[in-house]
Amino acid sequence: MNEEGLPHLVKRPWWLWSRWWRKQTPGEQDRVAVLGPLLAVVLFSLAILATLAYLRIDETDRENETVQRDAEFMQQKIRLRMNESQDEILSLARDVGAGEVSLLEFQKRSERLIDRHPELLSVYVLDTQRRVKAIYNSASMFGGQTTAINSILLEEDKITGFNETLQRQRPFVSSPTKGPYANFNIFAPFFLKTQINGMIVAEYSLDSLLIHSIPTDLHAKYAVALLAPNGDPLAGTILPERKGPQILPAWLGKVESDASPATPIADGFVLKAQAYRTSLGFVGSGLIWVIGVLSVFTIWMLIGSWRHTRRRVQAQNDLLKETNFRRAMENSMLTGMRALDKQGTITYVNPAFCKMTGWTEKE
Repeated sequence: MNEEGLPHLVKRPWWLWSRWWRKQTPGEQDRVAVLGPLLAVVLFSLAILATLAYLRIDETDRENETVQRDAEFMQQKIRLRMNESQDEILSLARDVGAGEVSLLEFQKRSERLIDRHPELLSVYVLDTQRRVKAIYNSASMFGGQTTAINSILLEEDKITGFNETLQRQRPFVSSPTKGPYANFNIFAPFFLKTQINGMIVAEYSLDSLLIHSIPTDLHAKYAVALLAPNGDPLAGTILPERKGPQILPAWLGKVESDASPATPIADGFVLKAQAYRTSLGFVGSGLIWVIGVLSVFTIWMLIGSWRHTRRRVQAQNDLLKETNFRRAMENSMLTGMRALDKQGTITYVNPAFCKMTGWTEKE
């Protein structure tokens, strides 16, 4: 179809609008002229706020994904570091069980082991009666934590780990203890033929394990902590809850932390990573609040202008009605005072007018 055959409505799409506009009264046109900009400002403000909210939510989602990936990376680093030290402990247990390691050699190998793994506090040899036959303590081992040679282990957690190792006939990792020094132990048995003849016990510091396993750059970005199954922190750092008024709503400004199972250490324990907040959130939230306040102020001004215009239009309408009434009264006064025929002869005079002026009907 050529251009000449197109409908008039298609060629002039504003035709319906102009037709509708011409049908409106001047008062309705004024109302639309005022409410149109008000609606446009409201929609524009909502679009801006929705855009900023979307960008903030998207940024928060990316931060949460980054926290999750970094937390998984931390867990892998802890697992790899523990596997390395466990392999060396198991190797030492095999050599001790085979009688290939003397007391002096045990001291040297334990020293090298602790030098490579500073999270180890002590390494010692137990017989089947829980008696300490040899021991090497780290320099970071506090005096109150040391165990003497030929002493019998009396700590409840170590007795439990010792009995579990005897029952399972394989290495066992004890649950971390809660206290001023959060530690856990690895029990590596060595055998005489098919019977357990003793075991190597390696004591780990949870705080040192977190410090030396996790890279420094991640320590600068996150507060890392190890939580017990009931949620109590055992080691690391927990960020305090934010207090006071929030600049942003919680669903816009909240950066989730990630909690992943600390399976290399013990079942049920959780490794939690919380990202440190920076001042960028304040800038973003301040921008949202500025736009919101300016939008509300603009809408308030437009509504005030609309109400003022309505009052002025109402006053003009009242004045117009009064003026029309007075003009009608003035135009009708001559008719009310007298009546003329076609020849201009007065045929009637209002008696009330005569009384008002003091003239007679003949006059």
